[in-house]
Amino acid sequence: MAVTEVAGIGHGVGFKPVKDDAPSAELAFTTPIKISDEDADLLLDTIAARVEAKERSRPINPAPVAQHHSAGKPRLLLVPPRAKACVARVMEFGESKGYMPGPDGTPNYLLPGKLDTVESDTSWLESAERHITALAAGETIDPESGLPHLDHLAANAMIVIERREYRKGVYRK
Repeated sequence: MAVTEVAGIGHGVGFKPVKDDAPSAELAFTTPIKISDEDADLLLDTIAARVEAKERSRPINPAPVAQHHSAGKPRLLLVPPRAKACVARVMEFGESKGYMPGPDGTPNYLLPGKLDTVESDTSWLESAERHITALAAGETIDPESGLPHLDHLAANAMIVIERREYRKGVYRK
């Protein structure tokens, strides 16, 4: 009868057969035992059956793939990124002058006292008109900020739109 050397790993859960003539350096951390080839085959069949049964008991899709529900939502990546950066510079200039944010971090243009009436949009529209007038006169750069009048115009328009959407309840903090 042929003899197989089997190396136990852990609590006897996993076994790796090693033939008499195989190098055992890779198994130096285990304690080998001697069993017959038939018992080794039976042991390997049993382990394979347990592994197979465990694999079958796992769900086919154990972790659901994240779903993105984008239907009906605005595709914000369509807004030109360089234009957004230009508007952001104008907003930073406004922030440096104390126009925003309010005491709790809310942008000044959304504070209740300044948001409640449609007439309060007038100051933003008048600012936009001043930048349009300067552009029409051939002046491209705002002398106070050093930024383009067109960027100020876009920022004013975005603020008026943001205020409108906020009042409609589309955006809530």
